[in-house]
Amino acid sequence: MVLSENGLKQKPLINSKYAQLKIEKINVDLPIYYGESLDVLKNGIGQHLVSYFPGEGGSILCMGHNYIKYLKRLPEVEKGDKIVVETDYGTFEYTVYNTKIVHETDVDEAPIQDKEEIFMLYTCYPTNGLGHATQRFIVYAK
Repeated sequence: MVLSENGLKQKPLINSKYAQLKIEKINVDLPIYYGESLDVLKNGIGQHLVSYFPGEGGSILCMGHNYIKYLKRLPEVEKGDKIVVETDYGTFEYTVYNTKIVHETDVDEAPIQDKEEIFMLYTCYPTNGLGHATQRFIVYAK
């Protein structure tokens, strides 16, 4: 893949860091890895392999654990809040326009499409629960 407009020359290697996620409101400053393995999620934010990259104009789907140093405070994010993704080919700022709690099997709530750039970030919900959580808290930003 070669993208001249945003500077992305090729996809990063799977499970490698390619960006930094910043959400000032909830004090998040975490690495984003291209991949979704358990090892990736132990170190930061994972990006689904089927989603687009910042600047490509499609859905960017990322996830992270709801641990205290990761996305435990994600449910505090509200419409109008800013999400910043810093890559080596540019900085991308997204504004939250919606949040939603969904069942873990509701994959239609995080659709991959190529019509507009939407950054979606989710974590297990509730964030104060123990054991397996069957819900997800999703933040949608453009």
